Amino acid sequence: MKILFYIATHKRHEVLRMCLDNLKELSKKWDIDVFCVSSPQDAQIISEYDYDYCIEDNFPLGRKKNLGLKEAMKKDFTHLIELGSDDIITDELLTEYEKNDSAYFGINNYHLIDLRSGRAKHWTYGIQGQEIYSPIGAGRVFKKETLEDALSKGDLWPDEQQRGLDGASDTNMMLRGYKCDIIPFKGIGIIDLKTDENIWPFDDVDGVEYDFKALSAFVKDTVDEHR
Repeated sequence: MKILFYIATHKRHEVLRMCLDNLKELSKKWDIDVFCVSSPQDAQIISEYDYDYCIEDNFPLGRKKNLGLKEAMKKDFTHLIELGSDDIITDELLTEYEKNDSAYFGINNYHLIDLRSGRAKHWTYGIQGQEIYSPIGAGRVFKKETLEDALSKGDLWPDEQQRGLDGASDTNMMLRGYKCDIIPFKGIGIIDLKTDENIWPFDDVDGVEYDFKALSAFVKDTVDEHR
């Protein structure tokens, strides 16, 4: 796999650095490039890592992500992985991904930590205790030819949408003939780093309490440095 991570950034510079540090570390083993759609302030940080970016307004977010994706498609890659600027992805998950040859795939669970309080949770897509096999946004993988075909039929995200973008884009993929292949991964794959500036704050996520120390090994910065 020749991986391009596609990231929409907006402020949260402390976790943006943690996200990019993680990808730099993974690039020692994996064939990784990064493309960000960002603000001028974020771009200064992205430049420090020698990653490419384009600058777009953050509102509406759907339009920003659509425009950024069009620029990302000009890059050389076989698989695009969507990631949030506040997300960590693990080597273990990439190892699982390498075994998969689906057109569009991902996982339906993730871990999250509150950097201020040192609390952690694990969340799985579901309702009333029943697991749902739909993807979370972070960590979704698209083969390049899949995206080329899907984008030939329209944008991936609704331009004016500001929230619920993951579900809306997954619906668009299904309407274009691509159902996400959910990888049965139960390890630590995606870690969402929560601060005071998230669309979905830590306390709004109805997850199961989790041991923070089990996740902290994936995050170089200590909790105290972010309080």
